[in-house]
Amino acid sequence: MKVGITQRIYVEPYNGFTYNTLQTAWYSFLTDHTIIPIPNDLNYPLIEDIDVLILGGGQRHPIRDIIENKLIEKYKGVIPIIGICHGLRVLTEYFGGTIKDIENHQGTEHLIKYDDKYYTVNSFHKTAIDKLPNRFSHVKTLATTVEEDPTVESWYNEKLRIGGTMWHPERGCIIPKEIGTWLNK
Repeated sequence: MKVGITQRIYVEPYNGFTYNTLQTAWYSFLTDHTIIPIPNDLNYPLIEDIDVLILGGGQRHPIRDIIENKLIEKYKGVIPIIGICHGLRVLTEYFGGTIKDIENHQGTEHLIKYDDKYYTVNSFHKTAIDKLPNRFSHVKTLATTVEEDPTVESWYNEKLRIGGTMWHPERGCIIPKEIGTWLNK
């Protein structure tokens, strides 16, 4: 299976050079698949011939936003699209949901409830899903935090095969079966 993954943009503080980076954990997580890193370059043609698209973690960047939105437009309803952390925020906003700032979720772990069980997951984000996407029906919440005011940590749409997690399964955490099946996991 060919898996296209969007990359972070890193700007070297000393000389201003810009790099596309992909965390090495993806190579272990997707060991049985062909990984195709997708560059953040507006002059580069959109990737063709992939079986799954992953919008990876990282920070927002104007060029990355354009690339990821074009990829969603091209592949929605055609192949599975999985958003991880930043990627799920992008999917949420693209399909009409909203994001809010959140505290105490960056560089830590916390409990989630998924499939009537509790799991500890990593957390590297400072935003959370405020409202689920509203541009299509049948959005299912898969996991929420276990807090006084729980937040959505994972959602998906089975018909379009779009969804993801706010945590990073490639770093050793659970991947919901509804999403993992798109990667044969």
